[in-house]
Amino acid sequence: MNKEKIPIKIGIATLDPWNRGGILAHMKIAYEFAMKIDQESRLLYSKTASLRGEKERHSFFKLFFGERRLAHEEKFEGMRGVAIERILPEFEFFNYILNLRLWKKACASSNRFIAVGGDAQCALPFALLRKDYLLWVATTAWEDRVVRIFHGNFFRQCRDLISLPLLLLLEWIAIKREKKILTISEYTKTKIAGRFKINGNEIEVVPVP
Repeated sequence: MNKEKIPIKIGIATLDPWNRGGILAHMKIAYEFAMKIDQESRLLYSKTASLRGEKERHSFFKLFFGERRLAHEEKFEGMRGVAIERILPEFEFFNYILNLRLWKKACASSNRFIAVGGDAQCALPFALLRKDYLLWVATTAWEDRVVRIFHGNFFRQCRDLISLPLLLLLEWIAIKREKKILTISEYTKTKIAGRFKINGNEIEVVPVP
């Protein structure tokens, strides 16, 4: 008796595409690749309202008034996506934790998972939900944050210094639970292999064209 083949459904965790820049080019390549396999592939990301000129609806103070958190479908430059509202956006390390229930719901229609980001933290929802995923990153959290810490305004410097130890811990979780790591450069491959004690042969370099 032949078993019915289960169709592949791909979910791509990434940053809000409204960040544009290098991450947009990065996610477009992943999305185009996924679409060749699954025409219903979707980007999944925590929404950054400020990038759209909006105010965050669920700030630190509003959380205590029981406002409902939402996830909604949208399109960005032809790419289908699910924007998941953040909770306590003032604290970056909460971006994928306090709204995990919404991430779980957004992931429910997918059975294959790819994480594409500047660093590995975009994969954190997959790691916490115990999904198997491929991770394609550009840098490590330390290299990404150290520039901001020394060049941002005073408030941001203080916030990033306080957040960094937790962000590094969350990065470790995302790296250690992946099934495959791709980096965009040999430099990042060397940094990840050294910092997380991973055999370099287990990491592949796939540049962004």
